[in-house]
Amino acid sequence: MQVGCANVCDQPPANTLAIQPPHSPGHHRTLLRLLDLGASPDYRDANGLPALYHCCVHGGGTNCIRAVEILLKDACQVGARDKHGWTELHQAAKHGHDTHAEMLLFYGADVNAVNDTGACRRSVCL
Repeated sequence: MQVGCANVCDQPPANTLAIQPPHSPGHHRTLLRLLDLGASPDYRDANGLPALYHCCVHGGGTNCIRAVEILLKDACQVGARDKHGWTELHQAAKHGHDTHAEMLLFYGADVNAVNDTGACRRSVCL
């Protein structure tokens, strides 16, 4: 089902991402609507990654910053790891999304988290 600019599963399988992170103007408004309708901010995709992780990878623009803020205020879990041990904070640092990183740290991201190769968020952005 298409709602605004987000793809939504009518009946998402358990622990899957019902909110596919879109990358178009205004998607934070669609995200707000979905959360108001009861969608979980912690639904995950087939790789086990939540919308927060995808926002930290794909967007430094106003829409993604707002989406990260919405997800964090809605008490989503922070600290998801991809298959290489990268967290949201690693991704925000790698892609230069300073505002994302600041919000993640404010909401409890592990500043000392290391990925599978032992890289912390500082070494990722150097």
